[in-house]
Amino acid sequence: MHMFPKNALLIVQAGSHAYGTNTVDSDNDYRGIIPASRGMLVGLASWNDQFETKDPDVVLYTLPKFIKLALDANPNILDALFSPDDCIIKSTPTAQQLQKMAHLFLSKRVFHTFGGYAHHQLAKLRNPGGRHGAHQARIKKYGYDTKHASHVVRLYRMGYEILTEGIVRVRRPDAKELLAIKHGAWNIAQVEHFAAEMKDKMNDAYRHTALPDEPDTDRIVSWLMTVQEMMLRR
Repeated sequence: MHMFPKNALLIVQAGSHAYGTNTVDSDNDYRGIIPASRGMLVGLASWNDQFETKDPDVVLYTLPKFIKLALDANPNILDALFSPDDCIIKSTPTAQQLQKMAHLFLSKRVFHTFGGYAHHQLAKLRNPGGRHGAHQARIKKYGYDTKHASHVVRLYRMGYEILTEGIVRVRRPDAKELLAIKHGAWNIAQVEHFAAEMKDKMNDAYRHTALPDEPDTDRIVSWLMTVQEMMLRR
């Protein structure tokens, strides 16, 4: 815990450990929330500031920034909000209240964010942007970046599940298959065929989803204002 600020509201282990696709070589990634400072709430300091470290990779967002990103259906933020219990390192009463409200953040916006992230990863399969190390090793071995392929599959499936079931399954029931894809089980043609099929399924799910057009912003912001007023009084 020494690597995290003492005032953190929420800290979760993210990435492959949360998805259940971690191996002995997997990095440790952490995401979470810190309170906004008094200067952010009543002064000119920006609540876009965040706590970051490398090795391990830690990113903690201020509470209002985390809320804003969650309202926008940012996949990485929703992963943290719906984190599996065994990946929660710290959760204060404030964070627990937020986690109980997590369903209020779900809306049709996930169609654009999860689908958009998946499409972005798909574009990297053959053109990874000059990245080196493990990415280049996978490209040399398999002919394309299989890690991006596993992300494509996960993002499309998660987006489809949210649209059709209203459930965010961070801990993946298909973890073994995602790991196999990362290790070259699918060729690039299979990944592209899967993506084309999922794009059609996502479009159909979007048309028929029971999710609201927008998240319950009024209720969430009302809670946020109450919490931050309490923090100011302290």
